Amino acid sequence: MIDLHLKFIKNNEEITVKQEKTKNIINFFINNRNNPIIEKYNYTEPETYENFYTAKFLYNPKILIYSYIYEHITKKEEMLGFIRTVYDLLYECMNTPIYTTKNTKKTDISILSNTKKFANSLYKKYFIEVLPSNRIFRYSPVNELVKYKNRTISNNLPIILHNPNVTLNREYIQPTGGIWLLKLIKCITYNPITHKYTTDHLPNANFKLINFIKKVKNYFPTDLSTEIGKTWNSSFYGIINENSALFNTQGIISTLEVISKLTSNHTRNKHFIMFKENIRKYGNTGMLYKEIELYTKEFLKPLFKSYYLFPNTENKNTKDLDIKIFIENFSILNIPKNKTYDVFGKIFIRFITHEQEEGIILDINESGIDFYTEKRKIHQLPDTAEHWLRYKVDYVKKRNKNFYGFLFLNFLKMQLRLLNKENTGNINYLIETVNLIINNDKNKVDRLFLGGRIENIFYKEDILVCYLLHIVYLKKSKLSTQFITNILGSEELSDHCVQSILLPIVIYTGIYSECKKLLHLDLLHNYLNIPIHITQLLKILEYLISINSPEILTQWFKSFIGLDWPNTYSVYELLKYAPIKIKLGVLDCISNNGNTVDYIKKLVKIVKKTKNIRYNGNCHIRKSNEIFLIFLGISCHNKTKYTNIIKYCYDSIVYNNSITLIYTGDTSPVYIRTVYQVLVQEKMRLCVKSSGIRKYKAVLYSYRIYLDK
Repeated sequence: MIDLHLKFIKNNEEITVKQEKTKNIINFFINNRNNPIIEKYNYTEPETYENFYTAKFLYNPKILIYSYIYEHITKKEEMLGFIRTVYDLLYECMNTPIYTTKNTKKTDISILSNTKKFANSLYKKYFIEVLPSNRIFRYSPVNELVKYKNRTISNNLPIILHNPNVTLNREYIQPTGGIWLLKLIKCITYNPITHKYTTDHLPNANFKLINFIKKVKNYFPTDLSTEIGKTWNSSFYGIINENSALFNTQGIISTLEVISKLTSNHTRNKHFIMFKENIRKYGNTGMLYKEIELYTKEFLKPLFKSYYLFPNTENKNTKDLDIKIFIENFSILNIPKNKTYDVFGKIFIRFITHEQEEGIILDINESGIDFYTEKRKIHQLPDTAEHWLRYKVDYVKKRNKNFYGFLFLNFLKMQLRLLNKENTGNINYLIETVNLIINNDKNKVDRLFLGGRIENIFYKEDILVCYLLHIVYLKKSKLSTQFITNILGSEELSDHCVQSILLPIVIYTGIYSECKKLLHLDLLHNYLNIPIHITQLLKILEYLISINSPEILTQWFKSFIGLDWPNTYSVYELLKYAPIKIKLGVLDCISNNGNTVDYIKKLVKIVKKTKNIRYNGNCHIRKSNEIFLIFLGISCHNKTKYTNIIKYCYDSIVYNNSITLIYTGDTSPVYIRTVYQVLVQEKMRLCVKSSGIRKYKAVLYSYRIYLDK
């Protein structure tokens, strides 16, 4: 609704003013005051040639204003001026008194009153109240804030004296010098509780490493010319002689192979071979780097003693960010004569120890391996503020299990990690902002996005996952689809790396058909061949586990299993490659902490209905057997909690002469060994009948076969 008030003043002066644009605007409204198209729609397709030729299908104030903005406003100052003009118009309309006379009609008063109300609603919709300066929450760039993480007793490195400044101690190491590996082993074997070195968390460690640590006790050599230093040299070079091929090249993958040779009796050859083969085939790709980085995290984290001591991330003494591993400066290694393929890069391994962040950096480059140690003081929140904010995190987690709640939870956790103790102003702003958001009954998500542009693609990935998994609450609508396409459209979707990060989420949450039309995804090169990585699914599973709703988790499995997409994972592969923490989280959720088997039954029914060309004959039985074998294996990793689930899964497995039991879950030796040991312990409870011994042996063999490889 737009009102133009014109007042004519008659006098003898004649002033020439260029008012062609004003004249055109007024004529626009006069010519279209009876346009029926405007009354029906804001925009419509032309129905006749005359409509199209005269452009009457575009005739409405909204299109006029948009056209003006896009054509004439090109600078920040011009946009501010436009906003100020809109503000002044609305303010004037709201605050102009309604004058009446004897001749004023009631309809005129009603129109003026409704106009004021409409202006007031627009004002509230598009403008926000200016808060006092002490209540405004100011966002600071991430790189200007000291990263904050929770205080913990989990101490991976020997205690270093506190230093308020970040220091880097650089030591140049030749690839086969052994010092970099010695220092890494020192971190891996350190026990933060006893302050001694041990390999009891590395049951499969190389016997030469075990013997070396026994001799070290609580003194690590810094001088290799000492007696203990000579012991290390003999151990290290003995391993070199046994695996000389590994030490002829350098690179991240070769480095991981060396560590694997020392810390475990299985070398994970298939992973290392696969990475090198992919480097040979595809060369420099962002997705390949992401796979290598993910594998490096999964491989290195469990090696550290503190991770072994505190595996439960809900423990108040430790958090999932105590050990942070990432890689920077990836580049493809120049291919040597022996045709070995690898990558260069910096491996960062960081730890939180009381008020310090300490860590090591392995800079694997063309000239060798540079070893750094780093330490920085962590500015922590005052205890009262920290406890209050963490209480609010728990409050939101329990009461807001929806998109808004989880988005707010991520917002809180991120801010807790970024706060600087010495800047009390930031703390006050955050506390005030948290109160404003929590006390807002309408749960306005937009307040969480007012900090500025969201430029980080991985943060966009998080928002997409969180939003799409809670679409069950929000319901599919034009607005939700627009929100998703806005996030996707903010990135260059023709870029292969961007596709591999964002598009799989859309695919796995079943909304790709809507987005495909709006974003013309079918025009992208090789759209159907987008590589979907397991990390995408793990991220989705983590959110589903945190929702803690077996109904939603089961429904997602149903959608996931029924996907018609070329490069997808099966549910068996998903539960196979997920870390044990996520496996147990899935079982926890779907069994209600081990108290029900109803949703496992539902999942089995869903799996049975899916088409699969692998099976002939008793395909339904084989499908259900696979699921029961997978969940039996997972439940064995917490025998006390899942004792009923173990019994149910075992009893549900169908076995006879015509059926071969095939286990398709996690086949890593450590995982299988745990399953095997629990099944041996549970033999009497599982074999209640003498006739059941054949089934028991068949189940046991389906796991044991992987220990023999």
